[in-house]
Amino acid sequence: MDLDDFDKPSQVAARPSRFVPRSSKAKPKPKSEPVVKQEPPKPVTEPEPEKPELKPKPEELDALIAEKEEEEGTDGAPKNEDSNGGLKMETDEEPKEDDPMEEDDVEDTIVREIDVFFNPHIDDNSQLYVLQYPLRPWWRPYELENRCEEVRLKPATSEMEIDLSLNLDPKNYDEDCGNRLKMTKQTLYTTWKPTRTTGTGYAVGVLMGDKLHLNPIDKVVQLRPSLEHLKSGSSRRKNSVTGDAEVKVKLEESRQETSSGPSKKQSWVPLQYHSSESDFSAKYLRRMVGQESSPIQFTMSPYDYVNSLCPRTCKGSSRRFLLSLPLEERIKKLLVEEPLARRFSDLKKYFAPDHTGEELLDVLQKHAQLLLDSGLWVPKTLLLYPSKDMKDRDHVARQTARNYVLNLFRKNTVISNSQLNLPQNHKNHAYESLKILAVSRPSSQDWKLKEQSDKSFKELYPDIFKSQEQNWERMEEKLVNAFKAHTDRGVKNACMTSKPGKSLNSDKGTTKSASDVQIGGRTMSDETRAALPEAIKEVLHEHKVCNFRLICEGLRRLAVRKSSLPKVDPKTKRVIDAAYGVDAPQHELQKVICQVAADIHGLYVLKSSPEHSEHDRLRKVVIDLLCTKGPNAKLKRGEVFEAAKIALERDINTNEYNKVMNDFCVFKGSAWILKSGDGGPN
Repeated sequence: MDLDDFDKPSQVAARPSRFVPRSSKAKPKPKSEPVVKQEPPKPVTEPEPEKPELKPKPEELDALIAEKEEEEGTDGAPKNEDSNGGLKMETDEEPKEDDPMEEDDVEDTIVREIDVFFNPHIDDNSQLYVLQYPLRPWWRPYELENRCEEVRLKPATSEMEIDLSLNLDPKNYDEDCGNRLKMTKQTLYTTWKPTRTTGTGYAVGVLMGDKLHLNPIDKVVQLRPSLEHLKSGSSRRKNSVTGDAEVKVKLEESRQETSSGPSKKQSWVPLQYHSSESDFSAKYLRRMVGQESSPIQFTMSPYDYVNSLCPRTCKGSSRRFLLSLPLEERIKKLLVEEPLARRFSDLKKYFAPDHTGEELLDVLQKHAQLLLDSGLWVPKTLLLYPSKDMKDRDHVARQTARNYVLNLFRKNTVISNSQLNLPQNHKNHAYESLKILAVSRPSSQDWKLKEQSDKSFKELYPDIFKSQEQNWERMEEKLVNAFKAHTDRGVKNACMTSKPGKSLNSDKGTTKSASDVQIGGRTMSDETRAALPEAIKEVLHEHKVCNFRLICEGLRRLAVRKSSLPKVDPKTKRVIDAAYGVDAPQHELQKVICQVAADIHGLYVLKSSPEHSEHDRLRKVVIDLLCTKGPNAKLKRGEVFEAAKIALERDINTNEYNKVMNDFCVFKGSAWILKSGDGGPN
């Protein structure tokens, strides 16, 4: 339930004034007259609504009454002023829809200067509390001036209770129910204990002319109705202390009560309520105005001060400063200082308003890359991490890791955690880039881009999109070679730790030295042929559906991950052996793949499911249907059930049907289709 819905009076016609306080001065609604027949419109004089009294803005507190009489005048019409110093509202002009971001395009002008004064405390024995009533909107107050009977406070915990007299109006009060529950009053109390730390970080301001006096708030409490009268046998009594009406609550007493430990029960201190218009309240209002005019030593610059009040989300240059730079320098500085994913339309509107789209695209193609699936622009890796010494492995790993992350995002706006199984040094740098571009979703175990996709860019600029697609293909080849080089180093190290004079790539036991190992088009060894099936199963288990290229990439990545394990681990050796199969002739590798997977028009699916092997016969039925119907086959529920009944000689249930279909198919439209198999979105 959203309590903000109560912030305005109800518009329901029935019982319009049931909850409206009697003392409130709401504007009466004109009565609607029934339409008898259509006649020429005549001027109808509506009853002039009763105008609420506007509290005057005093220049001096001692002249409140005099100014009130002066402002009301003879006709009782209040002046056209607001509560912040008499600035007139331009009501005759039509409202204009301005873009907030375009305010920086023109130089700001100072319309008013207000001196700020800080009043550290009212006096030594007073504290400033803010009372909030979350269940009551502003137009429905509790009328404390007429109903408040007692206020109680626990100084140490800041718990508060307020007793109100019952409103015996028959419209709001059930006398029989009140007598049965023995209700004699209504109590408001704090439902949670405020923090005991001194200060809240908030302040109350008193605006007097062009002087704003700030007073720090000690506590903020929320008061809600108590339901103690509904509890059977409740006879709650307060441990009160007697005293005069003006009880001084000192901080020293709070410290003594706190130090006495939990064994001593805190007593309630009675307080007296004073109306905001009383002389007692006016006296404290005067104390909230700083008397001494000692300037505070202000060491912050105006920019730092405003930035501390309204901090920027990214610590970069201001938009005004960026617009003063040439276009290319402006975009470069923006991309380096805030390396986020951005929409082209936003870049054009806010950072290149005086340039054409073609000029901006020329600069972006030099210093940024387009994520194809989302249509967002991100800085090039070389712009953020320029090539220095290529022998610096950590710097190269940082570049490779970021390019790897960007390559995944150009295929899909979501990256699963299973796709981040990288060597440890690459993984750390990959997470650095992910924290800038995406948000982690632990529930689904993935990362999602922060910025919304821009699908319109591909339609508006198809040539740019195609050019960027070619750039990504070259980038992906470099990534494959980079991780392959890392794999080859792991293979070479494994070979060097094997028996002297023996090679893992030997064929029929032929002895070769480690330096004679050659990769590329040679027949795979017996060790590689024996290790490949398990490695291929692991790759297919991760992606469910793979094309030939994705299987090769998966074998390389698998070898990279396992190469960080101890070389004496037999599993590490088998995975490294399997990595050699990528460089064997394609027909040999495909022959091994078909031992464990079914070939569905160039896409491979495991013949047996690791999670649900009991449904392998139904799995074979679905695979056969996809193979029979040709590429881009679509399967209906009915034909799967019918084919399964013939092949299995029984009726299948919905549970096993869903398990098999969801494993390697996706439901699109009204039919099931095979997953893409390229590692991208299905």
